[in-house]
Amino acid sequence: MLTTIWLFCLPQPLFDKPVSIVVEDRGGELLGARIATDGQWRFPAIDSVPEKYTTCVIAFEDKRFRWHPGVDPLSIGRSLWLNLRNGRVVSGGSTLTMQVIRLMRDNPPRTIWQK
Repeated sequence: MLTTIWLFCLPQPLFDKPVSIVVEDRGGELLGARIATDGQWRFPAIDSVPEKYTTCVIAFEDKRFRWHPGVDPLSIGRSLWLNLRNGRVVSGGSTLTMQVIRLMRDNPPRTIWQK
């Protein structure tokens, strides 16, 4: 329920940044691309991504993605412990949700308060 309420608070569209120019053949295979006007690589939105890609991103970036509400207390605790033990930032605790919102907000400084 809370997630649904927050969904309606997000701007539409979520991203209003320029995208790269993409050239594909008739079968949808990538032939070439040009960087966006602001110097960033951003491919246009697509309707779906391969399941294998989704599985890999979740496994690497946010293994409990399907079980937390957007904030993963275990990940925050782990990164806090590792950073304190090492005396410097060696790990972040951001979830995929947090990373998308940070990118939407033009990547502000990475602090605990930005989470």
